[in-house]
Amino acid sequence: MTAALSDLPFLNLLLFQAAGVSFAADLEQIARMRDLAEEPDRAELHWFHEEIGMESVEPAQYGAPTVLTLRSDAAAPFRIVVDAMEDIVEVPIGDIQPFPPLVAGRALENGLWGVIPRNGIMILLVDLERLAHGNRCATRREG
Repeated sequence: MTAALSDLPFLNLLLFQAAGVSFAADLEQIARMRDLAEEPDRAELHWFHEEIGMESVEPAQYGAPTVLTLRSDAAAPFRIVVDAMEDIVEVPIGDIQPFPPLVAGRALENGLWGVIPRNGIMILLVDLERLAHGNRCATRREG
């Protein structure tokens, strides 16, 4: 059983970029990171920019595409391609800020759940499990 978020003093986050925007994901959600060029199976890959609604971005714009495989008991775990992995950092829970109410609903729909001000920029926190769950629900509805 996982501890409640408020019980944890820090989160270990993977920092990455998409279309020049900084994002972070909880490292505990990720089972494996692999360069896209080294990925033997390209079926069922999901592109980060599409999953969060950045339709104006093209995969060709990814400078250093990396496949993140989420932790899962499923036979085919969710795999998502992100760009420009930057660092792994430990962030105090107290540094995480909620989205303003005006945009919070839309942010949550796109898997975003918080913001961290760091080194003069805002880093958007993304819940990869929420993205995976939303994608699987959409696939079941379409299929």
